[in-house]
Amino acid sequence: MLILSVFVYANISIAAVDLPWSTTYDCPAIQQGDENWVSRSPIACDGIVGYGNWTSDNGDSTYEVEQITADANNPGGEGGKGQRHWEGDGTNNLSGGTKIEFTSSQPELWVRWYMRYEQGFKWNSQ
Repeated sequence: MLILSVFVYANISIAAVDLPWSTTYDCPAIQQGDENWVSRSPIACDGIVGYGNWTSDNGDSTYEVEQITADANNPGGEGGKGQRHWEGDGTNNLSGGTKIEFTSSQPELWVRWYMRYEQGFKWNSQ
């Protein structure tokens, strides 16, 4: 299953962004564990910061990690890539995440994203 996971914080840091902010993931493909994907540091993609360094266990000794990849692109998007977040079996089994830090506190925040689930996904195993 694929889920977008972006954490949003009002905080001042090196990678802080001003509103309005948006991304089309028009940046090089990258994934958690790559040299440039260091937890809590900018990953050279519109102020997005790696956040969380855990992996999603597939149950067969293989693991999935957070990714910015063309395979996760919204076909209607402009950047050619999207963010892939793995959920595993849904029991505390997720890939890492990303976050965006703002330069000042925001009294209101509107968020829109598109999410796709792989074929055969079930919300409940029952």
